[in-house]
Amino acid sequence: VLKHEFDVTGVRPKILVAKDYESLLDGVSYVERIVWPHSFDRVHEASSFVARRLSGHQMINCSVYGAGLHIHPEMWSFDREIWNKSGCPVSFGRLPLVFDQRDYEREKKLADSLILDKNVPVILTAFSGISSPFHGYEKLHAFLRRTGYQIIDISHVRAERPYDLLGLYDRAMGLVATDSFPLHLAAACPKLKTVALITDGPTPWHRS
Repeated sequence: VLKHEFDVTGVRPKILVAKDYESLLDGVSYVERIVWPHSFDRVHEASSFVARRLSGHQMINCSVYGAGLHIHPEMWSFDREIWNKSGCPVSFGRLPLVFDQRDYEREKKLADSLILDKNVPVILTAFSGISSPFHGYEKLHAFLRRTGYQIIDISHVRAERPYDLLGLYDRAMGLVATDSFPLHLAAACPKLKTVALITDGPTPWHRS
């Protein structure tokens, strides 16, 4: 949405980002970040913070989760809810996820440290997400190892920047992941075959 806004207006939109996630925005040039020095779930305080700092600006709050936050769902899924709140005129799923400030040398260094044999095709896995716990992952890992592919679990890989995982994505045959950062990052690599294992509860609205 922010990339689309920049493409249409030529002006970098401002985004409030919690300090724990600030480094993610090192990968993009099309936004101007404002750092919220507290937890991401303190939505009401964050809204007041940005309203004081940027009086006169239009503020759009896309949050659907946070301390003391109560929303009245208008859409059938939380991710559609966020998209709807953004006011973006383009349909959900039609816009690419773009990281235009990638460091390819850093990506290569990370990939080389994890890919043990460049002659064996790679499948990536990520099963440690919190929102969609997958209790059969040990059996699934065992099955995948029997396929002859090189299986790399990226659940706990600590890259210098989170989006450096894209170097692995470019080199992999596929990704199997629960609802997690690695799953959503796959949208920035459309050629990567992705299997998403996502929650079906506690209500349909919680499905992505």
